[in-house]
Amino acid sequence: MSFVRFLARPMLASSFVLAGMDKLKNADDTATQLSPLLRRAAESLPFQTNEKVLARVIGGTQVGAGVLFALGKSARLAATILAVISALNGYVEWRSADITSKEAARPAASSCSRTSP
Repeated sequence: MSFVRFLARPMLASSFVLAGMDKLKNADDTATQLSPLLRRAAESLPFQTNEKVLARVIGGTQVGAGVLFALGKSARLAATILAVISALNGYVEWRSADITSKEAARPAASSCSRTSP
């Protein structure tokens, strides 16, 4: 393994580990942020669970996959797991930004139509 790869993997993995630890510490905030996704996941599972537990599972998975990636053990599997989690987080952020931009645009559009002659 080259020297650059030896340094790059732990540096890249550290961001995932820290993000996963933050999700574990703030499971309530994570569950609130990811509620649309977690609600669907909780409904599709064959056993009873709540959104806070699923948020902790996502955080723990992110920490575990980040550590495995940093150590180079099962690096491809860990990278795939991290990519899926990042894609899900990106999707939720995109959806919430889309909803908030639509809500912000509606009052502006209605006020413009009232002021025009």
